[in-house]
Amino acid sequence: MNKHPNVKNFILFFLKSTYLLIAITLIIGVIIVFIFWNTERTSNSILNSSTNQFRVTADAKKMVKPDTANIVLSATIQGKEVREVQAKASDAINKATEAIKKVGVLDEEIKTSSYNITPVYEYLTGKQNLTGYSSTISLTVKTKLLDKVGEIIDSATQNGINSVSSLSFYVENLTTIQDELKLQAIENAKVKATQLAKTSGLVLGKLKNVEDGSSYYPISYAPGMNVSGTDAAAKSSPSPIDLTTKPGESEVSSSVTLVYQID
Repeated sequence: MNKHPNVKNFILFFLKSTYLLIAITLIIGVIIVFIFWNTERTSNSILNSSTNQFRVTADAKKMVKPDTANIVLSATIQGKEVREVQAKASDAINKATEAIKKVGVLDEEIKTSSYNITPVYEYLTGKQNLTGYSSTISLTVKTKLLDKVGEIIDSATQNGINSVSSLSFYVENLTTIQDELKLQAIENAKVKATQLAKTSGLVLGKLKNVEDGSSYYPISYAPGMNVSGTDAAAKSSPSPIDLTTKPGESEVSSSVTLVYQID
């Protein structure tokens, strides 16, 4: 029989109370940490979103007519021997070059942009047999004779060229136009900022930064235009090229973003 029941009960009560107190303390600690973390996060979020800055974006646009044409012309020749296709392809390019120059294109505006020779195979009964070679030489013509683009292409295709790889029109020097549009975009952004600030009740402070970006897209026509037939056939038939091709206008734009300090 236990002679000290009250002492034992007291010890058990004390231990249970201690564990309970520790548990309550831990729970309270977790709650305090959570509240502090959530408050800190909310404060940081407000601080990051409240930068006391006002941003406004505006642009300026202008339609411009291209002043330069870029034409890629190719002559592809196939034959049994490498020397044969090389000679014929070179002859075709030389004839085309002379014909283009007669239209009025300067010699420095014509350059050879690619030259390649590849073997030609045929596959019979699972075997690869060499049948000959193919040679392709390409010329790139850069000219400001926009009213003669059709004539340039026609002359080339009548003298050895059998593929018009691409034809594009563009503005050669955009610097002046882009500078003008950038200044106009800044003025547009200032007007827009003043109007928005007045409407919203904001007081604009010092202009802190100017961010700009410009874009321009050239107009391209007739990619991959193939010309079939021999030189003799081409000379005796209408040209397969649309000689009425006219360069269209393209849009040049400049956009800016003004960043103001809010007072």
